[in-house]
Amino acid sequence: MQMNPYESGAAERAARSDPELIARVQAIETVLPTLATRAQLEQLRGEMKEGFGAVRTEMQTMRADLQACMGEMRVDMHRTANNTMKWSIGVAVSGVGLVITAMTLVMPLVVNHAR
Repeated sequence: MQMNPYESGAAERAARSDPELIARVQAIETVLPTLATRAQLEQLRGEMKEGFGAVRTEMQTMRADLQACMGEMRVDMHRTANNTMKWSIGVAVSGVGLVITAMTLVMPLVVNHAR
């Protein structure tokens, strides 16, 4: 039959005789009150799940907002490109018209000067 060392006081005698063991026990007793219980860890796990769920929902909302903004930007870019093309064509046609008008005005002077 084996004796329980805690009942016989053997652990106390061993602890008194071994200073390293005393230091270890003191370190364990110092840390032990700060350790979380299983219930506390489960509670923390639940809180973290709730927190991650809230973050995930917020990220999805932000993603939807970002996609909407990008869609608006694409529409604006297309409008800008179309307006730029229209202005470019308008300036080119105006330039050609101006050149034709200038040539129409200058040609009679060149022809009369050549005679």
